Amino acid sequence: MYKKFISLIMIALLFIAVPVMADNGNETSNNEEEVPAIVNGEKITMSELDSFANTQQILMSLYQTNQEFAQIIFQTEAGNEVIKEYRKKKLDELIIKKLMVAEAKNRGIKIDQEKKDKIFNDYIERIKTQNNLTEEKLLEALKNQGIESLDQYKTMFLEQSEDGLFLNELQKQVLDEVTISEDKIKNYYESNKSQFEVKEQVKTSHILFKVEEKSEEEAKAEAEKIVKKLEEGKGFAELAKEFSEGPSASNGGDIGYITKDDNIAPEYKEVAFNMNVNEVSEPVKSEFGYHVIKVTDKKEAGLQPFAEVKGEIESELLNTRKQQTWEEFVRKLRDEAEIEVKL
Repeated sequence: MYKKFISLIMIALLFIAVPVMADNGNETSNNEEEVPAIVNGEKITMSELDSFANTQQILMSLYQTNQEFAQIIFQTEAGNEVIKEYRKKKLDELIIKKLMVAEAKNRGIKIDQEKKDKIFNDYIERIKTQNNLTEEKLLEALKNQGIESLDQYKTMFLEQSEDGLFLNELQKQVLDEVTISEDKIKNYYESNKSQFEVKEQVKTSHILFKVEEKSEEEAKAEAEKIVKKLEEGKGFAELAKEFSEGPSASNGGDIGYITKDDNIAPEYKEVAFNMNVNEVSEPVKSEFGYHVIKVTDKKEAGLQPFAEVKGEIESELLNTRKQQTWEEFVRKLRDEAEIEVKL
């Protein structure tokens, strides 16, 4: 306990050792907090910047991880320059955030309570799903962090997320009208046809019996029984789910499209590429065991038709255009703002 107390004092002293410099090179007065930037007449304080940048937590984590290295960072001019450069980078991000939040409010963007409720409820459901938590377990975890109720947590969450909600709505508003014309999609297709050349493909499902704990004769016999069941009219996918020992069993044996260049057992490919659609093979031996193969579709080698790839091209071009539009929007916001950086 005593050692821990000494360590905390040391951390505090090290933070004090990091000078906060004003423009004239002198330390800022204790009575007046340094202002690293002014954006459209609104001051950004150093405490606001450090809160945004998570500076203290990062430095404390550094100290707890490697005290000797941390002392060099805190107590040398070069180390202080690293901290200063980090603050400059985060200050730039904070300035952009301030401008975007102000723009959202200027546009009259509002987040109604119904939307806030949905955002919070969706967030809670994701947390519960990702961590396999029941409602009771979630509440217990919150109480362990000093949060007494879900309503209390909701208030905290929405307060901390308010700016982010405004930015999401602003981005949606800016990008909703971005579209890609049919002509641009066709021009891209015509100019990049080599991207849409495909090799011969075959789509297959299989039922696998591994040769591990059983002999080859046993595995082959089990595969032959499956072939008979299929000849009697049993469904391939159902039999795969029940009997296949391969990783695709839960998917009805479906392994999707393959080409002759794919890293698939050569015996499997040789048979599959010589079968017709809906044909089922006799047992095929490979290094993995015995396969019963069904071909469900084939695609010839050649150029994919425009109609087949139109959606893919549109999505790619749209994402690129949206990114460009957003970057241009943010750049314009900054160019038109009155910004005085003092850090």
